[in-house]
Amino acid sequence: MPEEEEAGKVSKITLSDNIHIPIRKLDNLLNLVGELLIERDRMIAVSGDQGRNRNNEFARLQRITSELQYSVMDVRLVQVDVLFNKFHRIVRDVAALEDKQVDLVLEGTENEIDRTILQILSDSLIHLVRNAISHGIEKPEVRQQAGKGAAGTVKLSARSEKDAVFIDITDDGKGIDSAVIRRKAVEKGVIRQDTAAQMTEEEIIALIFEPGFSSAETVTSVSGRGVGMDVVKRSLDSIGGLIQVQSAVGAGTTISLRLPASMAVKGALLFELGEAAFAFPLAYTHAVISIPKTQIYKLGNGLVANHLGKNIPVVFLNDVFSLESYTDSFSDGRLHRSFSNIDAAAKLNVIVVSFNNRDIGFVVDKLLQQKEIVEKPIGPPLESIRFISGATILGNGSVCLVLDAPSIINFLFRNIKIAR
Repeated sequence: MPEEEEAGKVSKITLSDNIHIPIRKLDNLLNLVGELLIERDRMIAVSGDQGRNRNNEFARLQRITSELQYSVMDVRLVQVDVLFNKFHRIVRDVAALEDKQVDLVLEGTENEIDRTILQILSDSLIHLVRNAISHGIEKPEVRQQAGKGAAGTVKLSARSEKDAVFIDITDDGKGIDSAVIRRKAVEKGVIRQDTAAQMTEEEIIALIFEPGFSSAETVTSVSGRGVGMDVVKRSLDSIGGLIQVQSAVGAGTTISLRLPASMAVKGALLFELGEAAFAFPLAYTHAVISIPKTQIYKLGNGLVANHLGKNIPVVFLNDVFSLESYTDSFSDGRLHRSFSNIDAAAKLNVIVVSFNNRDIGFVVDKLLQQKEIVEKPIGPPLESIRFISGATILGNGSVCLVLDAPSIINFLFRNIKIAR
């Protein structure tokens, strides 16, 4: 009967294709997958000669575990529009507070990123957008005098490249005047006058990330308090992200954030110091080069070499790790010790690491391989060890410490004065 068929359709229950899962359950699942990958590598390593006769079995195991790993990582991804769409009100409120006219443009909102990274990044993005309006966008009358439209534009855009996600915050405001930054930095004691005169425009602009620095002439509820940009930098460092600033006076500023697509697995460059294995995250690794000792020169308390037409500091990691305390300085030539003890004909393995617009070459004993690792935090009582961000377990069962590149480079540049 037609009436009975209609009643059957009405009473049928339709279930949604989506389910809600607490993030802690996904974190636990991801940890188990990480343990599985470590165990897989261990089995392959300890099998030795037998492994050559079981390549098919191991190949199948690697394929299945890799697919499982990327499937779990994919579940954790969310589109950036989850965060971007919240900025309409933020921009409207800050513009009203600053008595400015600002339009918000969103691009690439369909790109995906790990939910944990997006959560850590949210406060930093809010500050960068507020900063773009307060410091960058001019008042309507000033813009019109400069031949611009009365309303400024702030653009948030995202794009994916390989294993990274790039987020750009762009404004068409007055830009960053390096002369103002230079003057303010000297006034606040961030750098000395003679040092400021030798710094490039890019290095001067990077000073906006120094703690306590602000270029605002007056203090408001949005800017001039000397807090913010250094917090943004620390937040990015904690997840292995990078930040770059491009600015033109009168044309505007673009701040680019390079973020890992996932925090579950990261690329790393493995190397040896003595008999111990260490790793540098690939996010900070710029190049790997071999340099004869004859092309490295003593300069002041440190060493320098030429890389791609640019003089960069060179440091033996053994010399850094031989320090008795974190407060030790290098005024007694400690960075020359390993250099002076090696043969003149030796070739050195150098890992060029880039952070905060600074390149530095680290000399290591032996380069091993590039590898995706599952980094684990170091628990008590070792969690406060400087220069170490975490650890992983290699296929042979040994522990490999992951070096904290930002911490090491900041420490070295505070203690070494390299002549330009």
